[in-house]
Amino acid sequence: MAAAAASACMANAATPTPNPKPIDDRKMSTVYVLAHAGAILDLCMASPDAASFPEAKSKEIGELATRLAALVQSIGAYYRDKELAGVYQSTKANLAGDTRLRFHVKNNHQNCGERTLGEMRAYVDENEALIGRFVEKKRLEAAAAPKK
Repeated sequence: MAAAAASACMANAATPTPNPKPIDDRKMSTVYVLAHAGAILDLCMASPDAASFPEAKSKEIGELATRLAALVQSIGAYYRDKELAGVYQSTKANLAGDTRLRFHVKNNHQNCGERTLGEMRAYVDENEALIGRFVEKKRLEAAAAPKK
C-alpha cells in the first residue's frame, strides 16, 4: 500500500503545473521534521547492528522510509513544487551525516530498537493522517469555491 501511495504521489508531483503555490515556513519545517525522521531511519539501516536485524525489521524500516518520502511527494504535489522531494533528500542526507545525530541514534535509539521502531510507526501513521486530512480539506474547499 505504501508503494502504491508513493507511486501515486510521485506521478502527481511529476505532472508539470503552472504557477506553483508558495511554500510557507510551516510547510518547510514539516519537510524538515520528516527529513529528520528519515535520517534516523537511514542511520538505523547504516548502523553496525543492521546486519543482524531480522528481515521483517529491515523491511519495515524501508517501508517507513518510503512512506515518509511519499508524504513529502504529496506535499510537493499539493504545492506544485517539483523541487521539494530533492530538498527532502538533501536535508535528510545532511542530517544523517551529522555526528551528533549519529551519536543520538546510537545511544538513545539503540540503532532502531523496538521502542524506536514503534515510535516511528506511530509518527508516520500520524503524519499520513494529518497531511492527508489537510490536503483533502483544501481540495474540498477549492471544489466548493465559486468559480471566477
